[in-house]
Amino acid sequence: MRRLGLSQARRLALTAARIDGREAAALGLAHHLCEDDAAIEARLAEIERAVRRCGPGALAGTKRVLNAASLLDDAAMIEFAAEVFADCVTTEEGIEGTRSFLEKRRPAWAGEA
Repeated sequence: MRRLGLSQARRLALTAARIDGREAAALGLAHHLCEDDAAIEARLAEIERAVRRCGPGALAGTKRVLNAASLLDDAAMIEFAAEVFADCVTTEEGIEGTRSFLEKRRPAWAGEA
């Protein structure tokens, strides 16, 4: 319901409406719309490459921050995000990420191009 808003959620729930991929994308229920299996596979590979460029620990920290976003007020959210970020950059992964950035190379977790 948070994603749709009350009006759209009410319309879909109370009418048992069936929607297609285009409407799902327009409503924000789907992030991508693909015309065929090949397009789905290409989009999936693109998303996978993007995720693999990120450090696993950093992704976990980002998920924690995103999950807390609706639960905390702005000041608490800033504090929490700063703590998570500080924890991430001081890990072995964070140090590798910083070094790889400065050295203009792929981080160890990203594998080959």
